[in-house]
Amino acid sequence: MKLTLLLILLMQVILNANTFEKNMAACDKNDSSACLQVGYLYRVGKTPDKKVDIRKSIQYLVKSCDMNNGVACRSLGYKYYYGRHVEKDTNKAKEYLDKACRANDLVSCAMYKEITE
Repeated sequence: MKLTLLLILLMQVILNANTFEKNMAACDKNDSSACLQVGYLYRVGKTPDKKVDIRKSIQYLVKSCDMNNGVACRSLGYKYYYGRHVEKDTNKAKEYLDKACRANDLVSCAMYKEITE
């Protein structure tokens, strides 16, 4: 039983590392969805060193948003609107939500409309 649990934990560590490495490699090749995923993995600490790194998380969200990934732009818009992990900045929030909306993220369109009225 202990050996089975140990093997399961080991497989999870390997899978998490592989997921991170595969997404990092794809992000390096300008895959916006992979950059978004890398940002998420840094935010929750599912990286090879198992540490949460908000600065790197935001860095990869920005990279993804710069490639017109609406979900990444929306995430940044929310962060700036609510001041989550960044200094609250309504103007930056509007910019990111507008960019997300232009990338066809309908949730962002609704939020953008709500905060600009």
